[in-house]
Amino acid sequence: VLAYFIGLIGNVGWLGALQVGILLWIGLSAVQWVGSIMWEKVPLKMAAIHAGDWLVKLVLIAVIVGVWR
Repeated sequence: VLAYFIGLIGNVGWLGALQVGILLWIGLSAVQWVGSIMWEKVPLKMAAIHAGDWLVKLVLIAVIVGVWR
C-alpha cells in the first residue's frame, strides 16, 4: 500500500517519501492509538511506545521505497 501511494505521487525523493510515511502514520496508527487510549484504557506510555514504533517503521519503509523507485 505504501509503495502504491508513493507510485501515485510520482517521482519523489527521500523527503517526499518521508512526508508520505508521516501522513500515513497520522492517518492509520496515530488514530488507532488515540482510540485505544480513550476506549480501551491503554496506558499513555505504552501507546506512545507503540505509536513511535509504527512511526519509525512507516517512515523507514517509505524512505526506502521512495529512494528505490
